[in-house]
Amino acid sequence: MKHRSRIALLSAVASLAIAIEASAEPSSADRALSRSLFDDGRRLVRDGHVADACPKFEDAQRLDPGIGTLFNLADCYERVGRLASAWAAFLETADAARTAAETNREVVARHRADALVQRLPRVVVVTDANADVAGLEVRWDGKPLGRASWGAPLPVDAGTHKLEATAPGRMPWSFSTSIGADPATTRLPIPPLDAELPNNSPKAVSVQSPPPEAPTPSRWQKPAALAGAGLGVVAVSVGTVFALKASSSWADAQPHCPGNVCSPAGRQQWSDARSSGNVATAAFIVGGVALVTGTLLWLAAPSLHVGASGSASQATLKVQGAF
Repeated sequence: MKHRSRIALLSAVASLAIAIEASAEPSSADRALSRSLFDDGRRLVRDGHVADACPKFEDAQRLDPGIGTLFNLADCYERVGRLASAWAAFLETADAARTAAETNREVVARHRADALVQRLPRVVVVTDANADVAGLEVRWDGKPLGRASWGAPLPVDAGTHKLEATAPGRMPWSFSTSIGADPATTRLPIPPLDAELPNNSPKAVSVQSPPPEAPTPSRWQKPAALAGAGLGVVAVSVGTVFALKASSSWADAQPHCPGNVCSPAGRQQWSDARSSGNVATAAFIVGGVALVTGTLLWLAAPSLHVGASGSASQATLKVQGAF
């Protein structure tokens, strides 16, 4: 049972590119090409080009599977941060070495695998009763994910992955997600699949990780413009009233100020005229600024055009802003 559980976990590592074909004996040409690719991979690792070396080891292992090639591939995966693939490849190496009675290689490979266990990111694919319909099939990065793996923490490489679900008579569903490099467990629920619409070719409902939201057009500008215009009108009106009052007070002071010498009554009228004039000036300034600001806000306010279109399998919402 323990061995069967390990096989289930290994099959769930989506990015593991290892194919051991025991039934087909590689040709001499395949062996030669595999050896050349292996040597290229070792050279690239020595030169510090580890990311370029991994595909070399993958092809070498595909052409002529071998314990040494598989171990180097696992080591390459670990160096580039593909920890789940490295962990699975080290375990494959250990099992192959045990079968070949190569004890030293088995011990080293198993030790390397054990050292990675606590560093692995994991995902848990979960379904509720409504989602688990007859014939439900789940795929992880395009590869089938058996029911035995549902609800179990599965080691995965960091990066972007795609989860898909299909069932007879249901609309296909997919979800793209980004898994971090931290040793955390991410739960990925599969929602109930929508019923397939009659007389319509089903299209997969793809759910992407939400992109950063674009800045939305400001909606406060036109209300602020109206408020500024209202304030400007009120201020100008107040300024007009006080300007008229200043003019009246100045006219009343003239008879009491012959030769620029004012009587007490004339001085009072002159003081009132000056105060009213100051208030009028301030009001005109405030009103002018408010009217200009309101006008600019009104002209700069964006207008929104919202349109919607849809079909039986997809919908689109379009929002445009224009100045």
